[in-house]
Amino acid sequence: MFGRGEERGNERYRAPRVEILEQGDAVVLRAEMPGIAKEDFEINVEGDELTIRGKRKTIDSRLRLVYAESDQADFARTFALGHELDTSKVDAKVDRGVLTLTIYKKKEVLPKKISIAVE
Repeated sequence: MFGRGEERGNERYRAPRVEILEQGDAVVLRAEMPGIAKEDFEINVEGDELTIRGKRKTIDSRLRLVYAESDQADFARTFALGHELDTSKVDAKVDRGVLTLTIYKKKEVLPKKISIAVE
């Protein structure tokens, strides 16, 4: 996973804070990525890895940054996915700087109800 303020090549990334929840037939990942517009998110699944990235808008070149408490680095983080997750079934939405991914479980790993036959 990328660490806070880590550099890869010439690029700096900040790891977003996340929470991961299990919800019946799915796993829900929520990542805090404030200041990222919907079109500036990139979500990729490759093999058993999920990578999320968020590109921050650069400061207008006509302005000179005098002071900043917020990190200007882009967000990026990679997660290992369990074999029970169906990477072809992922829903994504963003609301007020929080990216929510719902990754559904494969049908074969979901609990099954077995009925008893009456003789």
